[in-house]
Amino acid sequence: MSAPDDSAGTSKKASRSPSPTSPRPQRKIACHFCRHRKLRCDSARPVCGNCTRRSLPCSYDEAHKKRGPDRFPGRRRKKAAEHKVGEDKANTKTS
Repeated sequence: MSAPDDSAGTSKKASRSPSPTSPRPQRKIACHFCRHRKLRCDSARPVCGNCTRRSLPCSYDEAHKKRGPDRFPGRRRKKAAEHKVGEDKANTKTS
């Protein structure tokens, strides 16, 4: 009776991280029409293929939309309020 070979099991769990020499492929962002209709958008600029075929105006979001709930709810509002209070204090000192 020989012990089972563990080396075969570890070869299947290879790291899936991309190699440092190859850059990550850029994410394609669907235009508003394709996103609304759940179509596959080719992300061609300035007008994608679906919008060209339908003679529609094509528009994209400037920034990526983040998915999921906010990790720290209210943090942005608190920072904006603190920043405004700091500006108010600076303005009263100079006046």
